[in-house]
Amino acid sequence: MVKEEKFSSTKLDVVVAEAEKYFTKAFGTIAFSDPKSLTVDKKDAVMITFSCKISGMQMKYEYVYLAVGSAVYAITFGGPESSFDALSADYAQILSDIRFE
Repeated sequence: MVKEEKFSSTKLDVVVAEAEKYFTKAFGTIAFSDPKSLTVDKKDAVMITFSCKISGMQMKYEYVYLAVGSAVYAITFGGPESSFDALSADYAQILSDIRFE
C-alpha cells in the first residue's frame, strides 16, 4: 500500500521518530529494527521494520517513508512474522518499480 501520511515535518528523522511513537502507543509491546536508508524513485527514503502482536497473531511490518514535495508517503508491507521474510525479494522488487509523478 502507498499512502500519503500527515507528519509535522518532511525530514525523515522526524518522521521516523513520530511514527515509532505512534506505533508504540498503538501496539504496546513492539520490537523495532534500526531504520535503514534507501532510495525509492531516486528519492531519499527510510525504512522501519517492526514486529508486534495483533489479536494474538505475531505480525511483522515494513514502513518505507519518503517525501515528495511537501507530502510524506508511507509504503507499507505487512504479514505474519513467520512468513514475512520469505517475501523480502518481492518487497524489494515492488519498491524498485514505484514511480511518483
